[in-house]
Amino acid sequence: MCEKEVISQNIKGISLALKTHIINKLFNSIFTGQPITPPESNERSRLTFLNQFFTHLQDDLSDNSSIKIYFMKTTTQSHPFKYRHEIEICYQDIEEYEEDCFRIFFQEDKLQIQTKELTAYVNHENEVLQLMKSITTKRNLRDQKVQKKKKVNTLKKTFIETKIKSLSQEYQFSYRIQTQTNKIKLFIELDDQQEGIIDIPYHQFQNCIEKIGSLIHDIQKCAHYGMSFQIKTRITK
Repeated sequence: MCEKEVISQNIKGISLALKTHIINKLFNSIFTGQPITPPESNERSRLTFLNQFFTHLQDDLSDNSSIKIYFMKTTTQSHPFKYRHEIEICYQDIEEYEEDCFRIFFQEDKLQIQTKELTAYVNHENEVLQLMKSITTKRNLRDQKVQKKKKVNTLKKTFIETKIKSLSQEYQFSYRIQTQTNKIKLFIELDDQQEGIIDIPYHQFQNCIEKIGSLIHDIQKCAHYGMSFQIKTRITK
């Protein structure tokens, strides 16, 4: 048995990579039956059942390399000196996302599955397997969209950089570029002490590129005459 000894004095909850409302829909559609109860109402019976449940899940999920499953011994915030055995199923962290994690344990002799914000009763092992299958599908679709967006943004970035290089030669300015998730930040050197900053969002890059040449020219003229300006977001009450 792969037991993960986790002696935690304060379980604050588990963060989800998928949005909570997505997990909530899956919980509501999958976990609809009566909860599993142990053969006898004692710790030994609960532990024996969880061991068997863990072994079955481990075997059935072994072909999914993105999932790790542990058998844990923990404490909770409400009972810091009382141990509880539970099963933890976690997806490996992908890119910048946090893990999707689920804990399975007996609460008052009723088998529960829990995330940070959601709890449901488990009626059968197949419900847990169905949940894992559904989440795997949704995560894969999400990751495909993320990779596609990154590829598109890389092409946009290359185009923007090429255009800015051409403009720098035309208008004779030095610059530097900072790449961010959804935009490029363009820093234009105006003199030894000042620089202009222009944000070019990827989703509007074509419109921005069409106007950026004249904008840079106007900024240079303003700086030449000692003028400057700022754009700030107005906070309304």
